[in-house]
Amino acid sequence: MYQLKESVALVTGAASGIGRETATRFAEEGASVVVADIDTDGGAETVTQIEDCGGTATFIETNVGRLESIQSTIETTIDRYGRLDCAVNNAATGNEPAPITNIDEDEWDRVNTINQKGVWGGMKHQIPALQDSDGGTIVNVASMAGIRGSPGRTPYGASKHGIVGLTKSAALEFADQNVRVNAVCP
Repeated sequence: MYQLKESVALVTGAASGIGRETATRFAEEGASVVVADIDTDGGAETVTQIEDCGGTATFIETNVGRLESIQSTIETTIDRYGRLDCAVNNAATGNEPAPITNIDEDEWDRVNTINQKGVWGGMKHQIPALQDSDGGTIVNVASMAGIRGSPGRTPYGASKHGIVGLTKSAALEFADQNVRVNAVCP
């Protein structure tokens, strides 16, 4: 217990689901947790759950589809805690099942902006913060749809394939700088 004491972890999409469980687990292990999400009510609820169990957490409203929002979240994290040690890029969305021929451009852009651009933007701003903290870890949440495809969910599958590729490239780029980058595919 408390293996992450005095470390700072940021989790996007932490207002519910996998993100909330991840944020809670970081807190159980002793980390101060930044709960980053566009859902203010859910984010506040995650913070309350963490604090009720004796943990430390802060909610920062974050839209991962907007680079300035991601950058602001990282800056606020550093201002509040002085460092960043771990980041989990979990925020994501899906699409209603439909054949690729029925997917319109707005739907494609919406899913890929949140899922793929959100992870790229997260790493773009997280990696320098991790380097300033003498290294750290990033975990990108992809999906089994990012390995084997997902009929009817082309935008989602493509975005999750992209996350796997982004992760592999960033892992190779920063391995010698004490920044580990991995993906999980639930």
